[in-house]
Amino acid sequence: MEQATMTDVHETLRQMRDHAEVTVLAQGGWLTADQMSGLARELCAEELKSWNAEGRIFTIERDGEIFYPSFALDPQNHYHPYPVLAALIKLYSGAGRSRWDLAFWLTSVNGYLRGLAPRALINGEEEVLLSAARHGLAPIEHG
Repeated sequence: MEQATMTDVHETLRQMRDHAEVTVLAQGGWLTADQMSGLARELCAEELKSWNAEGRIFTIERDGEIFYPSFALDPQNHYHPYPVLAALIKLYSGAGRSRWDLAFWLTSVNGYLRGLAPRALINGEEEVLLSAARHGLAPIEHG
């Protein structure tokens, strides 16, 4: 039996990540700055960039295109980001995780959240989301 080389392992990991990124974007709710400004006149590219710099929203990049999580904007509040998003960004950043890691977490079903994806609860269950994020970021302890 032939053993995999490190090059093979890295290529497999790259393919898995590529598939995960495509899957996240295919779920919907990820828009470019131009598409975001189509949601509401109040949203402009400069405001989105400002929110991104302030850590109130985040972006992911794929094939040179930048995407924003439209599901993280509150239509009842002029499409401003839900406040919990800033706390989630801070948690993930503080743990050394990437923006894609946060995107993966937000869009994946989560047993801690009764099988829901965190994005389904972003508009109200702040403490539950933050607890689930902390739980997911905690190191695995072996007994």
